[in-house]
This record gives sequence, C-alpha cells and structure tokens, in this order.
Amino acid sequence: MLTKHPISRTKSWSIFISLLVAGLLLAGCSLPISTLPAPTLLPFIPSPTLIPPSPTPVPPLAAPTSIPPTATPLPTLTPATASGNIVFATGTTAGVVQGTVQPGQVVAYTLSAGQSQPLILILESPHKDVTLGVLEPNGNKLLDPAKKWTRLQWLLPRTEVYTIQVIGGPMVENYTLTVKVAQLVNFAS
Repeated sequence: MLTKHPISRTKSWSIFISLLVAGLLLAGCSLPISTLPAPTLLPFIPSPTLIPPSPTPVPPLAAPTSIPPTATPLPTLTPATASGNIVFATGTTAGVVQGTVQPGQVVAYTLSAGQSQPLILILESPHKDVTLGVLEPNGNKLLDPAKKWTRLQWLLPRTEVYTIQVIGGPMVENYTLTVKVAQLVNFAS
C-alpha cells in the first residue's frame, strides 16, 4: 500500500493556498479604481467698485410724532350670553330646544326641578363641538363646562332652579338640546 508522505500533504495545501491568494490578488486588481472628480474652475468675479457719494443732500426724515394715549378700553373676551326658560308641556317630562350659538357664546336656559329627580341632557350639533354646563343658583357646578361634555345624567340634589349652559365651539353652529326630567313616582306602602 502506498502511503502519502506528510510533506506531500503539506505541499498540496500550500499549492491550494497559493492559488487562492493569487486569485484574490487578481480579483482585487480587476476592481474599478475610484477616481477623484476633476477640479472645478470658479468664474472670475471682479472686485466691487466703490461709488463716490453724490453731491445732492438727502432730506432729513420727518420728526417722530407722539400718539396721545386713548381712553378706549381693550375688548374683553367674555362671551355674549343669551337666555331662556325650559318649560315642559303639561303631562310631559321632556322638552327640546333648538338654536344657533356663536363661537364662545354661552346660551343659558333655566329649569325648575325637584330634589332627587333624574335630569338627562342630550346636546347634539353637526361638528360635536358645542358643549354643556349645569349650575345651581349659588354658582355650584353640577357639570363644569371645562369638561366639554355633550350628555349628562344626574340625580338632582335639591329642589331649585338650575341653569343649563350651551357653550359655543370654534365656529357658528346649530344645536338641539333635549332635556328630560323624570317625574317622581311614590307608591303606597
């Protein structure tokens, strides 16, 4: 049997490695060489020419005039308020009010209702940016207008006259306010 000598094995590996290195070198030589762009010549720009001052004198500017203070107050941002009453027809427990509200305007309606009566308010507008507020006569807020709600269901705390506010959004808008106050029913014991 023939056995290969360890030197012949090393020789075949060294030939393989040499061929591999030579192939890589040749492949590297055939890669495109990047070239620097040719220098760009800038056009000649002449230096600025000074123009001597003209002998014609320049007229002086008008003297500043002072504006006297006016007593006109600045406009306030309080919205215009409109008002009305909500009165139910005899034998009914609901009413519907339709109207138009200006941007930032507050339309106030008053409603007389009793303690423990459920109050339901539904406010509808095309762009959904008209909102509600509900106040007691002492100014206590049952529904803070800052919450920007359009619906409310509440059990009234006292018998009194409540103020329902319809607050305008960023544009003139029509609205429909539905007010429901359920009648209390007492059953015999």
